[in-house]
Amino acid sequence: MASYRGEGGIAIIGCTGKIGLERLRLSIDSLLNDLVNSLDDATGAILVAVDGEAVQWGTTHQHSERLRLRSAYIAVVMQTFRAAAGRAGLGHLQHLVVEYKGATLIAQEIDDDCSVILELRANGSVSRAVHRMQRTVVSLREEIKL
Repeated sequence: MASYRGEGGIAIIGCTGKIGLERLRLSIDSLLNDLVNSLDDATGAILVAVDGEAVQWGTTHQHSERLRLRSAYIAVVMQTFRAAAGRAGLGHLQHLVVEYKGATLIAQEIDDDCSVILELRANGSVSRAVHRMQRTVVSLREEIKL
């Protein structure tokens, strides 16, 4: 395990040590920015730890604090669902979609310890975003060797 300090604080991310932490940070940053830039309605993407702590993010606006706050709430909801689903034997959460005033957030687990959350404008295409996120999650898993 390696300790990585993203813009949002310290988080522990599993990686093999094959690549340096700076390269890992740049790679994650690039993947998040590519995700945001690939969707016309996307305004931000963030990698969050299971407890909601922001690890790394990219936005197209000046409201990164709002994205981090909303994502922390989403992480708490995901953790609550994970616990309930585990007790009920429902399996893993695939996606979580939450609508806020003026925005839609879509979350997808990378593993049990972290998730990626994409912020869209309120009228954004959720299905297109989910499809694009799936490719990003595969790449994130490969980069951090989970």
